[in-house]
Amino acid sequence: VLIFLAIIVVIVIIGFFVLQRWATKELTILLDHKLPPNIHLQYQGLDLSLFSGSLKLQNVALEIHNKDTASVSTKLNLDQLDLKGLSYWQILINKNIKLGTIKLISPKVIYQPSLKAASKDSVAGSKSEKKFPAKLNSISLDHLVISDGQFTMMKKTGDSIGLSLSNLNITLDDIKSNKEIIQNKIPLKYANGTMSAENFYADISPLLDVRIGSLNLKNKTLDLKEVALKTKYSKEELSKVITSQRAYLDLKIPELSIKDFDYGFHGERFFTTISEISVNNADLLVFRDRRPPDDMRYKPLYGYLLKHLPIDLTIAKANVVNSKVAVELLMAKASESG
Repeated sequence: VLIFLAIIVVIVIIGFFVLQRWATKELTILLDHKLPPNIHLQYQGLDLSLFSGSLKLQNVALEIHNKDTASVSTKLNLDQLDLKGLSYWQILINKNIKLGTIKLISPKVIYQPSLKAASKDSVAGSKSEKKFPAKLNSISLDHLVISDGQFTMMKKTGDSIGLSLSNLNITLDDIKSNKEIIQNKIPLKYANGTMSAENFYADISPLLDVRIGSLNLKNKTLDLKEVALKTKYSKEELSKVITSQRAYLDLKIPELSIKDFDYGFHGERFFTTISEISVNNADLLVFRDRRPPDDMRYKPLYGYLLKHLPIDLTIAKANVVNSKVAVELLMAKASESG
């Protein structure tokens, strides 16, 4: 009996190592040769463990090309991808993919929006039913961790940055999706999440950009520090480039707090709710050169714009503390602003 059991154990161990080698080989073939033609993947150091249900990839470089133009739409480089806690029982018996933790270490993403406008067919297709993998009932993940990330979105022209941030850290818990959830505007659900980042930059218009020193989202409270909204040109440079009167803006907010921040969709319409916004020590300078002619085009008032926002925005309370506003006008017959 002991000899028989020993033989069984040896066979199981040998079988496990054979299966491990086979799975590693098949996964390598899949990643190297069977991805869609518009996805290019390179990596070093693939480490797969069937025993612990884990996968590790190092020095990953991913490029996603536009199918129509073959130009690169997304580049991803990361030091390491860790996947742990894959449940084989859930896959085989319940047809559920259940994962423990996915870690993305130092991901750097560059996204290039396409210049090509979406076709009518693609727009119509976006409203059609989203497909969930036919042989699965659900996909769930206990923890998603992104550490020390960078994200850059280029302008459509590709010659300058539209949005960027660094030192991005994200955690999401209890993520899940299934055939019903995937039909929602947000195709997944999660229980808790945190996010922090630094050096946020957004080019919001030909004349204005926004910079944020740091941001932190935790327990539905978003804290922003060193917020700056500023005209890209100096006062003198702006006067040279404008053909009609435009205001020069320089807004600095050392601290801004948004409490009970929530978002989602009511049917097809996006909503954001905020219980309280607190602004401390804001400093706003507005300068207007009155020498160029007025812009005589129709410009709706702010009240009209707020009533016709493309989203539902609710702010229950706003506090502005210890802040100041300065307005300067340069008149046509004056040598200095006042």
